[in-house]
Amino acid sequence: MEAFTYYATQIDAGLAPFDWYKHHVVIGAEEARLSEDYRREIAVLASVPDPDLECHRREMAIYVG
Repeated sequence: MEAFTYYATQIDAGLAPFDWYKHHVVIGAEEARLSEDYRREIAVLASVPDPDLECHRREMAIYVG
């Protein structure tokens, strides 16, 4: 199996992920049964609203049952 990963080398501390992306990461951490301590670290990270409301709606639609 071949896999690729992205590793940032220049990080702008002033940037934060969109809230829907952070939500995906939190849910993924829960599903992967990562440690509670690590999940708490993720949960407290800052996020920002996506100004593209349609993008936000599409991303969150995967949780509608």
